[in-house]
Amino acid sequence: MKAKLIGMAVVLVSFAIVVGGYAVSAPDVEKKPVDPSGDEPTYIEVDDGAEVYVDAGEFTIGINGNITTGYSWVLAEDSGLELVETSYEASDTTLVGAPGMFLFTFDATEPGEYELEFQYVRAWAPEEPIETAKVLIVVL
Repeated sequence: MKAKLIGMAVVLVSFAIVVGGYAVSAPDVEKKPVDPSGDEPTYIEVDDGAEVYVDAGEFTIGINGNITTGYSWVLAEDSGLELVETSYEASDTTLVGAPGMFLFTFDATEPGEYELEFQYVRAWAPEEPIETAKVLIVVL
């Protein structure tokens, strides 16, 4: 009985360490290149807390969402980067209601750090956003 309890405690502690490590790990910090061959998506997929390093010029970031729910990702405020275009790319599936990608194309002319804040909102509803995402863009 005592050995069984010790075994269960070891499993629980191991699980807590693994789960805890994921919960407090920092977001990936990397330069995410865009594949010009067309084989890969031509956007950089991000989520809340992401840090993205890009060269000066145009780049596109994408945030997962589902437009069929009535919610859309919108840029909350001016970041200092020029917003060139926004669009939505549906997933490749034939399933109705499948999520897709909200795309935001920016033109970065000056090196520096720019914080983007996105809000997941219903444009016609005055309620608070159900989700927000802050993304740090570092233009090299």
